Amino acid sequence: MSPPTAHLKYSNTAYSMLGLVIQAVSGMPYEAFVLQRIPRSLNMEDTMFHPGPEHAGRLADGHIVPPYERRFERTPQQDLRAYTPCGMLVSTPTDVLEIARIQWTENDLAPEATRREMHRVHLMDPDLPGWQSGYGLGWRLTRAGDRVIAGHSDSIPGSGTRDGQGAPGVLHHDPAHVCLGQ
Repeated sequence: MSPPTAHLKYSNTAYSMLGLVIQAVSGMPYEAFVLQRIPRSLNMEDTMFHPGPEHAGRLADGHIVPPYERRFERTPQQDLRAYTPCGMLVSTPTDVLEIARIQWTENDLAPEATRREMHRVHLMDPDLPGWQSGYGLGWRLTRAGDRVIAGHSDSIPGSGTRDGQGAPGVLHHDPAHVCLGQ
C-alpha cells in the first residue's frame, strides 16, 4: 500500500464502479447524467456515448500509424459499454475543439486557476530532476526539453494524442481561427 497520490494505478474496473456510484447517487443512468452535466450544458449536441447509424460520417474517425509504416489506417468505432465510465464518449471535431477551447483558452467556464490546476502534474513532483512524464487532471504530461506537452494517452487505438503528437486540432487565440488535422 502507498499513501494517496504517491503512485498512479489506473483501473478500468474502478472507473466502471465510479459510474455505478454516480448512477446510484444521482438516480439517473450514468450516460444521461454525464451528457446533461457536460456536453448538453455546453450546447454540444454531437457528443454521445453510443452513436447510431444516423451519425455515420459526422463523427471523427480514429486513425493509427501501423508499426514500421508511413501511412494512416482508420480504426473502427467500438462499442464497449462496460467501460462507458472510462471515457467512452465519441464526438465530432467541432465538439472536441469546443472542449479543447474551454480547457486551453481564457473563458468563464474554466477560470485560469482551474485550468492551471488541470494542467499541473499531480502524481509526481515536477521539480525533481529528470522527470519525463506524469499526470494532471485528465492529461498525460510529458517533458520535452523545457516544454511540458499535454495529451491523452488513450487505450483505444486512434482515440488519443499520445505524448502530444497528433492533436485533434490547433487553437488560435481567436476562436474563429481553428486548424483541424494532424
